[in-house]
Amino acid sequence: MNLDRIIAVRNNKTIYRDGSCTVKVFENGYSQPEIYREAYIQTLMRSIGLNVPKVEQITEINGKTAIVSEYINGRSLSDMIIAYPEKIEEFSELIADTQQDISKKKASIRLLKEYITDSFSKADLSENEMAELNELLNSLPQKDELLHGELIPQNIVITRSGTPYIIDWEYAAQGDVCYGHAATCISMLSDGNNQAVRHYLDAVYDKYSIASENIVKWLPLASLTLSVGCFGNKRQFLLDHVHCSVGRNGGNI
Repeated sequence: MNLDRIIAVRNNKTIYRDGSCTVKVFENGYSQPEIYREAYIQTLMRSIGLNVPKVEQITEINGKTAIVSEYINGRSLSDMIIAYPEKIEEFSELIADTQQDISKKKASIRLLKEYITDSFSKADLSENEMAELNELLNSLPQKDELLHGELIPQNIVITRSGTPYIIDWEYAAQGDVCYGHAATCISMLSDGNNQAVRHYLDAVYDKYSIASENIVKWLPLASLTLSVGCFGNKRQFLLDHVHCSVGRNGGNI
């Protein structure tokens, strides 16, 4: 494989282009079950009709596990936001529409409640914080809608024909779509995309009648689960939000 061209580096993963494929190489911190699960979810999402790159193989490169997938010839939505800032409202609406489209699909994967509960033990939380977060979790709707888990501009690739493809499915679960919206908002905030968040919430309310207060309730739990899979400043931002939100029955945007 030719791994000379780096496409992106994120969350302790390096993504390369190798001809007609992308190669996602996982660094230390990811277990084999986690990597195989992500590849399985990606394949499953493609099989139910979502625009998702085809998984070609799972292999080992220099002692590290890698997922080899079909290369989607296009631009990430994050790059398009930078190139066309005047279209931020349109792009934010696209994310909201994609989120809702995913939630209408059916697939049997892990339940959000189980995923969040498992995250409690992987984060640096006090017993009091875990108890309050667990109480919050039990008070929120438990649904079986399909969730990407971190649908942000970096995880949407737009082809030349305008077709959006969805990548990076490591946080996928079944639950309340409001959690999905919360995860999108807090992740974009952690990346400094405050303006996109405002337009995004407007689009979710105007098009789908989902009030921001129903999304805000999920923010501490979305921050918690996302923090487990990331590193550095973003992880600290998310954990700080969890710590500040405990006791308020939700976060804020």
